[in-house]
Amino acid sequence: MNPSHLGRLLALATVASPVCAQEPTSIPVDLPDFHWHLTARPWQPVNAPESVLLDQMEKAIHAMAPLQYWNANDPKDVKNGSIIDPYDKKELQYATPLFAFNVATLMTKGRAQDLLEPGCRALDRCTLNISTGPANDWHGEFFCAPMVKAIRMFEALRKDHPEISEERIKTWKSRMTAKREGFMNMKVKQNWRTFAMRGEWLRQQDGYISDGVTWNEANWTLASEGGQRERFRRDLDKYGLKPHFFLYHDDTADPETFAYNGATTANLLDMLENGYDGASAKEMREIIGRNLHAALLMLSGSGEAPAGGRTGEHIWDDSIYANAFQLMAELARREGNMELAGQYRHAVQLLLKSHARFKQESGLFSITKNAFHPSLKNRYASWSGVANYEGFTLACCSETLLAQKNTIEELPTPNEIGGYVATLDPSFANVFLNAGGMQAQICTRGETDKYGDVQWHTLGITRFSRSGWDGRLGPGAGHVKPDFSDGLSFSPVFLEDGKWKRVCLEPKRFQGSFKAEFVHPLLVRGTFTIAPVAGQSGPSFAMKMTLTPDGALVDTECLSGAKDFGVIWPLLEFDGRNVLDKQVGKSIASTAYPDSSKDAVVVQAETYSSSKFTLKERLGYHGEGYLKIGEAGDKVTWGCGEGLLSQVGFRYALAGDAKTTRRVKLKVNGWAQPDLVFLSTGEAGWHELYVPVHLDSGKFSTVELEATEPGDLLIDEVRFQPENISPEEMDQQNFIALKPTHQIDDKAPAVRGGYGDFRPLRVTDADGGPVETFVYPRKTGDPQAEAVRSSFKREGGDFSSVLGRVRGTLYVGRTSAGGEGKGIDLDGDGKDEASFEQNCQFILQLKDGKVIAVETDREVKGRIGGKEISFAAFRPVHMD
Repeated sequence: MNPSHLGRLLALATVASPVCAQEPTSIPVDLPDFHWHLTARPWQPVNAPESVLLDQMEKAIHAMAPLQYWNANDPKDVKNGSIIDPYDKKELQYATPLFAFNVATLMTKGRAQDLLEPGCRALDRCTLNISTGPANDWHGEFFCAPMVKAIRMFEALRKDHPEISEERIKTWKSRMTAKREGFMNMKVKQNWRTFAMRGEWLRQQDGYISDGVTWNEANWTLASEGGQRERFRRDLDKYGLKPHFFLYHDDTADPETFAYNGATTANLLDMLENGYDGASAKEMREIIGRNLHAALLMLSGSGEAPAGGRTGEHIWDDSIYANAFQLMAELARREGNMELAGQYRHAVQLLLKSHARFKQESGLFSITKNAFHPSLKNRYASWSGVANYEGFTLACCSETLLAQKNTIEELPTPNEIGGYVATLDPSFANVFLNAGGMQAQICTRGETDKYGDVQWHTLGITRFSRSGWDGRLGPGAGHVKPDFSDGLSFSPVFLEDGKWKRVCLEPKRFQGSFKAEFVHPLLVRGTFTIAPVAGQSGPSFAMKMTLTPDGALVDTECLSGAKDFGVIWPLLEFDGRNVLDKQVGKSIASTAYPDSSKDAVVVQAETYSSSKFTLKERLGYHGEGYLKIGEAGDKVTWGCGEGLLSQVGFRYALAGDAKTTRRVKLKVNGWAQPDLVFLSTGEAGWHELYVPVHLDSGKFSTVELEATEPGDLLIDEVRFQPENISPEEMDQQNFIALKPTHQIDDKAPAVRGGYGDFRPLRVTDADGGPVETFVYPRKTGDPQAEAVRSSFKREGGDFSSVLGRVRGTLYVGRTSAGGEGKGIDLDGDGKDEASFEQNCQFILQLKDGKVIAVETDREVKGRIGGKEISFAAFRPVHMD
């Protein structure tokens, strides 16, 4: 955002706010503006070519194409061309127009040329749908924008595809003149209206209607029509938030949602970038610009959209923000702010990279952020389905592709740099802490209203993430069951009436608040306090937090009301497809994905010698058939030569409802491994299950399965994952208990959340003291968790380990150092290797113990390595 743009925005905020501003709740006080540049670790852009996303989308759209309904015996069947959800068994919401739009986008990009007719048939269906009455499922607000754009693209494709007849295009266009009152819902006035506003402007642009601007202006300004302006400005106008962020208030769940903040900003910004010229256009740009500038602060360290909120942990949460940020990147470039443009473009790349991890083998993206078979609908809302949300995820990707007009150099984003605490207004009830790309997201108030049959927000620390690290290990989000019978977050637990109770499961009883004590790009200190709400009783807790680029120190203590207490560590152990390499020891609990960097050796299951088990009845198998394990005691063995093995996988099917499971025994080389539990795959389709393999000695030669209970488990393939001789270590999450008196209890059952199954480890102190935890997201080349634990030394709130040290307001690590002061001793010899003429905040980038770059927060003179240097505020100086 250029200075003149920012000046207009601040003027708007100052003049319009009728409430007295509160004391600042976020630090720095000028957020969402962000000034620092140097990262705590070496940084590199993603630079993924467009072809990567196109490959993913093309595979997904071909997996969707068979879902299209076509009655060959009746060309006039009004359902012809519709996309039918494979599990709901019906045309679901806006799946059909989005299919047409996604096909048109891919064809425009030179892909999916074989899907021309299915794409056109989908447009036949949805244009007929809106012209003859209410749109499917009364979701007409979502139809027009993708339909207008699809018609434009198909019309442009006629030169290469003359089979798109002029008569067909004429028919589509004539149907697009339908009156909105006839096919839209009109009763839902929150985020739905922004989808409709975008569509109505596009319809007016193409001459289908003439009152789009008038209607859009009413939607923006009038409460009776949804009052979109007020929904964005509420944190300022109602709450007097200082600083304010203009996040969108959907009012459909409490606390508020992050997903529809991304959706509404993307919708309205797309409308503006497509030339919207209504009277409120300028104000819309200013409000949305501040909103999305603030949203950069809320991305995880690795680039995911914020956790929690209605429709949280859905894949499209990431792709919709990618769409919005892509538009902002082009806008910032046009305004001459190449720094901000580079941050937005890098955010786009991070988001797309993040959501690409959640792909099904079929080519479809998962709907939620896990790898469970879609028939299980894990963490789906009541309205979530494969057809509608697969289509929407792809549509967000399509819009992201279409929005990119220029080459923009990627630059580090605020979530990779750190140095802020962003506290949102009470309706959002979330706080984001970030030091050097190490982020903690705190939810201060859990949800209780079960909107869409899901409790979206969980009280506690719901996310830990780190720049360049696999955020799935996080935890990526908190989770509670709709009836509060189970759940978890990183939060206190206490003994009451003989039972251990988790504060996250009692959101009507407890809530929290966070107070920042020191904030710097390499060091953030503060306290998360949890206490009973007014009218309730119970214990109070303080979680004293210190974030550095290496990890988070969290001291959990009971302030009053409970003698026996502890903290829950959420440890991911299964994501729906992959059993993670989980280890729980006396002082350390860790989890990581097994190494899968080499291609697996695939063996067709039917090659087992006993042919009585071989079948060919279920469609979609590979090879010549598959093998059925039907009775308890059935036993099969496969082998594929000798070698080192990291994991073994099975392509399988298990018919039944969502509760159907099948337990079998697993042996490798005759050594018993943990039992496998295969989950249902519904009545059609296949899924995969991968498990790590641990052998005491010897190389791999055989894998054996033995059924322990009856039920038709079908095995199509066995996949042997060779171990790399010199593997790059997989990312690993470690929870480290820092005192020998700490005790880890892992007996509680796993909790199935949005990212998978988490084991709630209860950690207490034998002497009844605070529980001291170091959360350590480890990457290749980092010290082992045991080395961190054994070297960890504390002096009150200060500490040191093989990772680095914290003293007061100063941090020294392996690749960066800094804080606030007049100097810093890097090597512990009692002498400052960097000093400044006055107190300031500063960052030093290090390489092999030497300073290679310096940034300060003010104009100041300094001495670095014996060299006198004058620094300007927030202008990095790179050392020769």
